[in-house]
Amino acid sequence: MRSVLCAVVGGVAALRLPALPGDVGLLALAVCAVGLGVAERTRPVGVGLLVAVWVLVAVDQRLTTRLSHDGAVDVVCEAHVVGLPVQGVGRLGLVVDLRDCVGSAEPLPPVLRARVTWYRPVHTLLPGQRWRMPLRLRAPRGHRNFHGFDYETWLFQRGLDATGTLRANAALVQLGDQPVNVDRFRWRLRERLRSLTANLAHGGLVEALAFGSRDRIDANQQQLLSRSGTAHLVAISGLHIGMVASVGFALAAAVWRIAARAGTAPPVSSTLFAGCVGLLLAGGYAALAGFALPTVRALVMLAAAFTVTLSRRRLDGAACLGLAFFAVLLVRPLSLVDAGFWLSFLAVGVILTGLRARRHWPSWQGALWVNGAVGLLLTPVTVWVFGEVHWVSPVANVLLVPLFGLIVVPGVLFAVAVMPVSPTLASVTLGAVDWILSTCLHVLSSLLDALPSGLPTPVSAAALCALGCAAALALLPRSWPLSFCALAAAVLMAFTLPPARPPVGHLRVTVLDVGHGLALVLETATRTLVYDTGPRRGRFDAGAQVVTPAVRAGGHARVDQLVVSHADSDHAGGVVGLLARMPVARVLRPEDGSCRAGVHWTWDKVRFDVLHPGVADRGHENDRSCVLRATTAGGQSLLLLGDVERRGERALLQRGLDSATVMTVPHHGSTTSSSDALLDTVAPALAINSAARAGRFRLPHPRVVARYRARGIPLIGTAQHGAVRFTLPFTDPAAPRWESARADRRWLWHRRLNPARCHGAAC
Repeated sequence: MRSVLCAVVGGVAALRLPALPGDVGLLALAVCAVGLGVAERTRPVGVGLLVAVWVLVAVDQRLTTRLSHDGAVDVVCEAHVVGLPVQGVGRLGLVVDLRDCVGSAEPLPPVLRARVTWYRPVHTLLPGQRWRMPLRLRAPRGHRNFHGFDYETWLFQRGLDATGTLRANAALVQLGDQPVNVDRFRWRLRERLRSLTANLAHGGLVEALAFGSRDRIDANQQQLLSRSGTAHLVAISGLHIGMVASVGFALAAAVWRIAARAGTAPPVSSTLFAGCVGLLLAGGYAALAGFALPTVRALVMLAAAFTVTLSRRRLDGAACLGLAFFAVLLVRPLSLVDAGFWLSFLAVGVILTGLRARRHWPSWQGALWVNGAVGLLLTPVTVWVFGEVHWVSPVANVLLVPLFGLIVVPGVLFAVAVMPVSPTLASVTLGAVDWILSTCLHVLSSLLDALPSGLPTPVSAAALCALGCAAALALLPRSWPLSFCALAAAVLMAFTLPPARPPVGHLRVTVLDVGHGLALVLETATRTLVYDTGPRRGRFDAGAQVVTPAVRAGGHARVDQLVVSHADSDHAGGVVGLLARMPVARVLRPEDGSCRAGVHWTWDKVRFDVLHPGVADRGHENDRSCVLRATTAGGQSLLLLGDVERRGERALLQRGLDSATVMTVPHHGSTTSSSDALLDTVAPALAINSAARAGRFRLPHPRVVARYRARGIPLIGTAQHGAVRFTLPFTDPAAPRWESARADRRWLWHRRLNPARCHGAAC
């Protein structure tokens, strides 16, 4: 166990290094690891250093093949389609291996795996085909916020070296085809399954359970699964691989026993026969899912456990779990940054510890106790990783996990297996599965209506630690009184100790990174205001994926006021996603007259004033953006200008505009705004611009940047710094202090490469 702990420390510390150590540094670390591993006393430290070296080598190899140009690159490449194409509304998502790229002024890596979007496609590209296609490629870079999904890490884990777009009028030339491969086989099976599930209400869920393809899941179904904490049941993961392996093991063991009674048993032990069948079925299911990261991790864990069983060595549960841990790191060293990796090992460790501590209990009591301890221990981890937890989740999972494991998933896989032979039998089976899924979703909906879907008050970090300690104590033998007291204290802390919030009279502001768009979260001592919600593009919804995690991370269970500056999609696109996931007390919009000059309110000694538009203001929608000023008790203020342009700025100045401590750059820094008169009047100590990095509009415009520089106004942008956070009043208005998400919680792949190891001048 000490070796496992040292391996965890070594691997995580390696990923947090400020830079790669280089070949000489890696060699020195490897020599030290071998030297420390010789002596028994220092062997765990040597193991930790060896894991660190292995992780750094994996990161180094991955980074050397990644596109590192700062902007977009227009090239023509030979593209080999891999994986399953994802059909969206007006777009086609592809993963392609790129070779022989030409057209770039700077050298590119010889081989790139890119995630490409084809807008308004004219036909479907099949796995295994090779095409000559013109692409606009970008480095794998995503939005960076203090909380929420890290797209760049997601791309890095999956070995995607670039992202790109293929325009609607692009001329493609087919170079060849490889019709015999695993992905083409998966595609053919998926198309057959789609023809059988076209009229089923839950065909998208069936397809997700069979192939891991989730693009056909209905939005309402996805939201219901997310709210109930059961979305993991339709994402092929270690749970599904383990269930299939268990079912295969049990069936094979039964067949072996029947054959043994008949005298025709295979010339191997029942354990070897059943284990091989279970692993083969699990491997086949992982192949259907495209060998996604969770399925590969589960296969490695199963193979390690099966190897220990066959070796007839007496290893306890902790040793087996440690062996599986090192086996996964050997195959997938970057699993250390995957939340599913930690949740899987934590859950298995809790189960093993709980069963061992209460092995003398009756089986049903031990099972209930362990399930309760698992749920209790995973609750703080789930809140820490995903930002929320649901009361319904434990009940729903207790009901649905066995149902999915024993009926739904085997039924789907049986239908896929018999589909080429008997489509009628497959159709009947899928109809039964669809009815079961319909019943499950109806039960989930009823539970959500009957029970609160989330914690009634936000949980503080101290309460999360207390919940984890209580669960750990609950797993120990004869610890009931102590664990009960710890649990009672944790629940008391959860409802009485709120997370840290700004003092009365102060305002905490977070300008979120949503690409080309705008979204801010403003927090007082007891209230929360959201100004704009960012865009919604394809499957990306800034309101659901960026704004909601930011609000919850601040310890708020609802939004007290939502101000939508105007109806443009880059400002209002995420409204629906936010409203679907969080209660909003009030919405202000200029379109319905609720956001008009003169509207004001005060929260915790912070005054909010709507300055624009007036009742008589006319013009373009941008010029009628809702302009909001927030003034702290000390007199420092924040000015939010939306997308106002020249006409709107003149109206503001004529109405009488005061200076402000901080302002957002109007209209993302376009030349139609940020006039000299506006900047001279507001004279902010800090200006923040929200725009996309290397976006098609190339904002902020150089002429606008020059205006700010000429006046000595610091101009910072979310494109370079990610989300920006600060608290008013500043202690020193002349030197305002702010935090950058890109400077916080950065892994190695968030940083630039060494110039000798990268491609392009942007390194």
